[in-house]
Amino acid sequence: ETKKPPPWEVKTVPENLPAPSDRYQIKYKQYEAELKENYRQHSQRLKDKSKTEPVLKNSATIATQPQKLLLNDDDLTALDEKALLQQSYTSKPYTIQHSMRKLEAEDLAAERRKQAVVEQVMVDQLSRAVISDPEQNS
Repeated sequence: ETKKPPPWEVKTVPENLPAPSDRYQIKYKQYEAELKENYRQHSQRLKDKSKTEPVLKNSATIATQPQKLLLNDDDLTALDEKALLQQSYTSKPYTIQHSMRKLEAEDLAAERRKQAVVEQVMVDQLSRAVISDPEQNS
């Protein structure tokens, strides 16, 4: 009892298509192996991340504080303060929410610029002197 795969899983090859070259087959096998390895690494990272996630949530609030507690304000130079500030920014990962917010802000800014241009054109047109029909004046 062999199951027949659904039509979308069957690879269709045109009759007049020449066989792939050896070089292409080697490249494809390398690509396939690389893809599988990347997927394994990705899934492994996700597993590791899910294991360490509860710990990170607790340490995230603490992470910005301990360096400030360890060092006195007198010991900090301007460069140290800058380094701490940069570290606190880089310790927060850039998420999809940030990029979506940024895109929405860019769209809003573009819309406002467009609206400003439209308003300026309307003001210019309305402020022009009205050219009346010369026959009306007589």
